[in-house]
Amino acid sequence: MVKNIAWCLPRPRKDKYPGGFPLHFERRLIDLLVSLGAPRDMKILHPFGGKAEHGIRVDINSEVKPNVIADAHSLPFRNECFDVVILDPPYSDEHSKNLYNTGRLHFRKYINEAVRVLKVNGFLVIYHVYSQPCRGCRLRIRLLVETRVNHLARIVHIRQKDNTKQLELIK
Repeated sequence: MVKNIAWCLPRPRKDKYPGGFPLHFERRLIDLLVSLGAPRDMKILHPFGGKAEHGIRVDINSEVKPNVIADAHSLPFRNECFDVVILDPPYSDEHSKNLYNTGRLHFRKYINEAVRVLKVNGFLVIYHVYSQPCRGCRLRIRLLVETRVNHLARIVHIRQKDNTKQLELIK
C-alpha cells in the first residue's frame, strides 16, 4: 500500500520566483527521502532546477544561474549517477511558454531521461498538479502539498527505481 502524506507549507519563497518550491519544501523532502533510505550525502539532480536550493540545478534559462545550462529532455549526464532526481516541470505547454518562453514539453522524453540518470533504488520525485505515470519506478509515497487559499495544491509522487537491469521506458 502506498503511503499518503499531506503538507501545508508557506508560499511564496523569499525570492518569489514563479517556478520555485514553497518555503521549507526541499529541506522536508530531503529528510523524508533519508527516512526512506536515501543516503544523507545524496547526489540530487533538478532537471528543471531554476532556483532549487539543493543539488545540481539544470535549466535552459541562463538568467537563473543554474549549475548546468541544458534541456531536461536531453540531460548531459551518464547513466545511473544520481541518488535523487526531482522533476518540477512547467505544468502545461502554455505555462512553459508564458512563464519561461520555452517550447513544448515532452513528458515521455524528460521522464525517460530522469530515470536514465537515476541510480537503481534511487528516488524520482515528480512535483506536479497531475498524477504522472512512470515505468521502471514503483510509487513509494504520494504527497499532497498545499500552500494557501485560491492556489492549486501540488501532487508529489515519490518513486523508487526498480532493481532491474532492463527498464521498460514509456513509449
